[in-house]
Amino acid sequence: MTGARRAAAALIVAATAALFASAASASSLPSLLANTKCAHPCTHLIGIYKVRPATVILTDANGGNLSLTWSSWSATSAAGSGMSVVSGMGTTTTSNIEVSASKPKKGHFTDLAITFEESGGTTQVEHLHLGTSGGSPWTRIASAAAVTAR
Repeated sequence: MTGARRAAAALIVAATAALFASAASASSLPSLLANTKCAHPCTHLIGIYKVRPATVILTDANGGNLSLTWSSWSATSAAGSGMSVVSGMGTTTTSNIEVSASKPKKGHFTDLAITFEESGGTTQVEHLHLGTSGGSPWTRIASAAAVTAR
C-alpha cells in the first residue's frame, strides 16, 4: 500500500470513528417528550421522545405547538428559543418563547419551562412536568406566574 493510500485509509477510518462517536454521544443524551400517540387499542398515550426536537406538540389544556431551535443540549439540561402557536376558541396566538428542559430521569427530561411575554408586557413562566404515566403526558406543575413586568 502506498503512502497516499495508507493516509487515505487512515483518514476514512478516523472519519468513520468520529461519525460513530458523535452518534453514540447523541444517543446517550436525554430526550424530550415531543409528541404522543394513542396505544392500540387507545387505552393510554405513548410518548414520542426525541433529542433536540424541532417541534414539540403540547396536548390537552396546555395546547399548542412549539417550533424550537436549541442553543444547548447536555446530559443535565437543554435551552432554546422559538415560537409558540396556540389555537382555540376561534383565535390563534403566536408568541416568542424561551424554553429550558431539566431534571433528566431514565433518559428523558422531566421538566419543561416555557417563558413568554404576555401582550401587557408581563413575562410569564410555565413549568410542565413531562411523563406518560396515566392521563395527560403534559401535567402543569405550576400555573403561569408573573416574574417580571417590563
